[in-house]
Amino acid sequence: MKHLTFPTLFALSLTALVSSALFAETIKTEKQVAKGVTYLQEIQEASPGISPRILNLLRIDLKEPGVKLQYSQSHDVIGYEGEHKGRESLQTMAIRNRAIGGVNGDFAAFTGDPLGLGILDGELISEPMDFRACIAMMEDRIEIGVMTGEGLVQIGEKKVPVLLNGVNRIPQEGEIIIETPRFAGAVISHKAGIIVQLGEVNLPLKVSEELTGKVEAVYPLERNEPIPPCPRDKVLLIGYAGTGTSLGQKTTRGDMMTIKFEISPNVSAPSRGKYPSRAGRVNRGVRREPTWKDAKQVIGGGPWLVKEGKISIDYEAEGFDEASFVSKRHPRTAFGVTKDGKVLLLTVDGRDSWSAGASLHELAQIMLKFGAVNAINLDGGGSTSMFVGGGIVNAPSDGRLRPLANSLLLFGDPLDTPDLDNPRIEPNSESGNTFHLNDRLTFHVVQGDGSPLPAGVSVIWGTEDGLGFITQGGAFRSHHTGKGTVVARVGNRVLRAPVSITSGR
Repeated sequence: MKHLTFPTLFALSLTALVSSALFAETIKTEKQVAKGVTYLQEIQEASPGISPRILNLLRIDLKEPGVKLQYSQSHDVIGYEGEHKGRESLQTMAIRNRAIGGVNGDFAAFTGDPLGLGILDGELISEPMDFRACIAMMEDRIEIGVMTGEGLVQIGEKKVPVLLNGVNRIPQEGEIIIETPRFAGAVISHKAGIIVQLGEVNLPLKVSEELTGKVEAVYPLERNEPIPPCPRDKVLLIGYAGTGTSLGQKTTRGDMMTIKFEISPNVSAPSRGKYPSRAGRVNRGVRREPTWKDAKQVIGGGPWLVKEGKISIDYEAEGFDEASFVSKRHPRTAFGVTKDGKVLLLTVDGRDSWSAGASLHELAQIMLKFGAVNAINLDGGGSTSMFVGGGIVNAPSDGRLRPLANSLLLFGDPLDTPDLDNPRIEPNSESGNTFHLNDRLTFHVVQGDGSPLPAGVSVIWGTEDGLGFITQGGAFRSHHTGKGTVVARVGNRVLRAPVSITSGR
């Protein structure tokens, strides 16, 4: 079934575009999302030797009043329980925080724990993964670097020092981990250990700032016992086996503790897999100057793509496999900064006939094309997703949105738009617009009386759940069966139309 109702040649060309493996030309659509924020969708042509590729790009001017990028943690905590292991889709994170845009964030363990550095409004949520690049956003600048974390606990009047290895995660052998109220607990503890609970703490935990508290309790953590969530207004210190025993022996109820966690530039990486811990394992005798004390938002990723205007992919140093990850084409997400300080957020769709994805070298070339002088890769594959306006504008390769550990969200002031008379999406049906797999359906927005929107009124198309791909001309297609929702952002309104894709005819 074909249902082509959009009354312009442009939309018809877009429909033809997604119906063919060979594109006649590259289609570019650029729209303003907010003051200081533009959105570009580029559907690249395919020709002999060149694969099709769909790009979505947000260009962001952080100097514009009201424009802000913010780290977002799934469900606002690091959680390990439930169907999605504490993870959350980009769509729900964006809507819950009232963002106007965003992309997926860092790589994550199966537990839902982000692997790299995470800072939200100055609060340290997750420590760096040694040798992985991350992005720091300060009030007046953006920095990208490879960082390491080093924490120290001082116990009692004698200030007995204890090394602190990480933040808000399950400890490994030989580690002491601090859990803040951002830690939602873990289903099981694989080893026995000791938990020290502190009260009267001056939360939140911040980089290079002392956190103090009084020991309220010291108690055992039994093997195969759930690690408890951290109570509100408390802090937990957890250590396994001998490390935990040593912590318990040094600690008495009523002791005061001082905790500080520093972030500093890292040294050259060791061979992959040499150190099991994510923090506190490199060159202890080397003094490194703490930095990023003023970072407001930080998110991890890696590897580097572009450094000082040149392609620089340090995949080996950051522990990425060349054959399966670097050279192979995948869906990708990237963060970049231009010479004039604008931020670029990019997604490249992949693993589908309409978009082949990109290798890291190709991704770096794309970032250079859009003007990045510094750029890094973020998590990709099925996690690659971009939210703009009111929906997901790319086509996640899983056919649905993959739950994420964290994301990078965009905020900005809405644009002034004329009054509209009950706009609606056509075609639309309460029971869902039903069509067959690989068929195309073109949507458009009209006013309540069926008349076109006023000239200059922009529509940003997307989906609510990542089922399929919709161009910014409204042409929708899916390679997956199921039920989903097409969304259109018009001014401050988000309109919806259900779709149902079946396999048979």
